[in-house]
Amino acid sequence: MMTVVVILFFLLMLIGIPLFAGMGLASYIYLNVRNFVPILIQNSFDSLNSYSLLAVPFFMFTGLLMNSGETTDRIVDMCDKLIGHIYGGLGHVNILVSMILAGVSGSAIADTAGVGAAMIPSMKKAGYSPAYSAVVTAVSSTIGPVIPPSIHMVVYASIAQCSTGKLFLAGVVPGVLMGVYQIIVNYFYCKKRNIGGHAPATFKEITHSIYRALPCLSIPFIIIGGILSGFCTATEAAIMSTAAALIIEIVIFHSVNLKRIFADIRSTAINSSVVFIMTGAAAALAWIMTIENVQNSMVNFFLSISHETWAIMLFINIILLILGMFISPMIIIMFTVPTFLPLVTSFGVDPIHFGIIVVLNVMIGFVTPPVGFTMMAACSIAECKVSDFMKDVWIYYIPLVLNLIFVIMCPDIVLFLPNLIS
Repeated sequence: MMTVVVILFFLLMLIGIPLFAGMGLASYIYLNVRNFVPILIQNSFDSLNSYSLLAVPFFMFTGLLMNSGETTDRIVDMCDKLIGHIYGGLGHVNILVSMILAGVSGSAIADTAGVGAAMIPSMKKAGYSPAYSAVVTAVSSTIGPVIPPSIHMVVYASIAQCSTGKLFLAGVVPGVLMGVYQIIVNYFYCKKRNIGGHAPATFKEITHSIYRALPCLSIPFIIIGGILSGFCTATEAAIMSTAAALIIEIVIFHSVNLKRIFADIRSTAINSSVVFIMTGAAAALAWIMTIENVQNSMVNFFLSISHETWAIMLFINIILLILGMFISPMIIIMFTVPTFLPLVTSFGVDPIHFGIIVVLNVMIGFVTPPVGFTMMAACSIAECKVSDFMKDVWIYYIPLVLNLIFVIMCPDIVLFLPNLIS
């Protein structure tokens, strides 16, 4: 029966039915045949009745608000004054801005839109090709869901029933490493092509740009500091970040009005509702997988292949990377975590560690065709073809994959910060 559900789900997806509707409809048909429809409603409701999921709309709204205001422009200006003069200067600025904004929005798409609108035109004017400008923007935006906060981590934590705060802290080191690796690649790429920066900024210009950006930089410290100190949970940190963003953009910068705020609230409601609908549909499908004993069947299948942890992790990562080429990262998390998590924990893998591995995998899918959400968004802003994008992006797959391998092989690098609040 489970095979019929899976086939029906993929058939619905192939004919263009939205993924959440496909999951929900396939689950409904199964449960209706088994006279379990009330369980469908109950499981969907229970999955949404989660305190941690409240963080999703607040982080979304904070990101939209700061893109609407002056935050992105001020951070871009500060980074440009600091490192814009070296080889590949604007590329470095693009990456560094994404790292800083990663501590605010938790969304790769939001970072692509905000940073891309600010950086891609400037990079093109400075001599960077449209395709390479799009590549740097799309790849650096994948840092957003890794450095906390992260909407993807909130959803994973809700499914895995683990601490959102610990998961956030686990993403700090891998996220910073992603940025460092990308800066190194950009430096050598631009040095080989003699793409330099502008004249160095004066000390006065640097200090002035930092002073202008200081209010913006307070938000990542509020989020991370609040969680690390135990002062607040991840959800409370999300609410505090929204309050801080409103104060910064309205009171300090005077950069947004009520019309813009209501427009951002509307966008937040639409975008977060998509996440919640998918969560409810995925919960019903996960319950079906449980009663059909899919998890145990999957464990037995993997054990028939190998009893080595590294072999199981390799196989799972290959599956996640392939799925990332075609399916939304949020759907991948909702669809695979209920299946793979019991398997990896039976091999002694920490759920927090596995969460970071999953997020890193699906982020690679963001810049991989044929779907590649940040790839498509960046190409649209840069007005370049995907084929041109692919000619330059391959060099960035190397640091992305190396970072993934490093995280898999060195769990202590991921877990030492979460263990501080255990």
